[in-house]
Amino acid sequence: MTAVLFRKFISNLAVSNREEISTTYKRITRRLNRDFRDSDSEFAHSLQVGSFGRGTAIDGISDLDMVFELSPRDFERFRGRAGNGPSAMLQEVKQSLLETFPGTKIRGDGPVVTAPFRKMHFEILPAFLQDDGSYIYGVTKHGGSWEPTDPRAERDEFARVSEASSGLLRDLARMLRAWKNKHGVAISGWLIDTLCYDFVVARPQWHGATHDDYLDIVIDLFDYLAGLADDGAWLAPGSGARVTSYGKFTTKASRAATKCRIARDEDTLEGQSTLLRGVFGRSFELMEERYGGDVRTLIARSGPLEEFIEDRYTMDIRHDVRIDYEVSFNQQILLDLIHLPRRFRRLIPGRSVRFYIAETTVPNLDVCDIFWKVRNRGPNARGQERGQLLPDEGRHEHVEHTKFDGPHYVEVYVVQEGRCIARDRAPVQIVEEGSN
Repeated sequence: MTAVLFRKFISNLAVSNREEISTTYKRITRRLNRDFRDSDSEFAHSLQVGSFGRGTAIDGISDLDMVFELSPRDFERFRGRAGNGPSAMLQEVKQSLLETFPGTKIRGDGPVVTAPFRKMHFEILPAFLQDDGSYIYGVTKHGGSWEPTDPRAERDEFARVSEASSGLLRDLARMLRAWKNKHGVAISGWLIDTLCYDFVVARPQWHGATHDDYLDIVIDLFDYLAGLADDGAWLAPGSGARVTSYGKFTTKASRAATKCRIARDEDTLEGQSTLLRGVFGRSFELMEERYGGDVRTLIARSGPLEEFIEDRYTMDIRHDVRIDYEVSFNQQILLDLIHLPRRFRRLIPGRSVRFYIAETTVPNLDVCDIFWKVRNRGPNARGQERGQLLPDEGRHEHVEHTKFDGPHYVEVYVVQEGRCIARDRAPVQIVEEGSN
């Protein structure tokens, strides 16, 4: 029964601005070929890597990665240069790109040159092709050095296993990105692809699976992720490069597995789609069966004023953030809930609640834009659903008052340079005093 849901879900994840991305890749390649290769080619000496190159990007992708192959004579020139050769190389590449993209805040950032456009951030790695197909690139730290990398081997090995699994590997990597963006899971795309690769290689029984099997497969995948270590290290497919985690993901994976199991036990297509949308976000469409037949229609479940962070900013979750709240009455704090499990938190009307950022791995919140969202649900919330994005006033907190019973939630979003880099949600259950 869920095949129709997952088939549409995968379709919705497709990158919608692929042509725009491709055009920018070509413009960057042509510019660098002109200045470093005496060529006007839009394709030569350029390799698309990262999630877009591996075919695992989803709609709304913000980070685009590419390798540009400088000539062997440039390697000798920068390697023999007095001072920091890699830094000088990045500056030359930066100046070249400014000829085509004047006014863009292009900068050298470690081993790459970053070019932030309106909804896309390109990272260009200047490198030197080796006989075996790998590259040597420059590291600017500690006076400069040269290191090996092999993104082509990673891309080719990922493609091989994806083809051997009838596309399952790429589909799982895309679905995990939707889950990451929905729940604020601080896990890189490179690690997502690596973990999905390891999972698919270890599960040959799923190779050739159809969309009818996808719910069972994602349950298996989330169970697999929940059993890993948040601070572990893995080897990238093809290259064997070390891939580490910079955030926590196992607890959220365990919760996702539980929600997917509940969805599997649900009898109706509408019920399954609602539950799975809670796991994967808005790309998983809500469905409603009408008249007991096959006629289905999409239905909107948002409030009339509700806004979504995905509509305003690109999603690039790379940090953890956790909000908590304290309850007060007549300006006296009654309970700080930071140590109380969220499932036991039940409030009564007439209380003041201060939500605040309790923990985060974002280096400097003061240079970020922070938004809060309050969403009221249930029968008593009709006409008062809310859901607007509210700017933080500089204190990293938001105060609300409990007015009527029902399920509610508060979310926080951390935005930097036009990208949402962290998010969290705190559920709030308000019940009338004396009720069970």
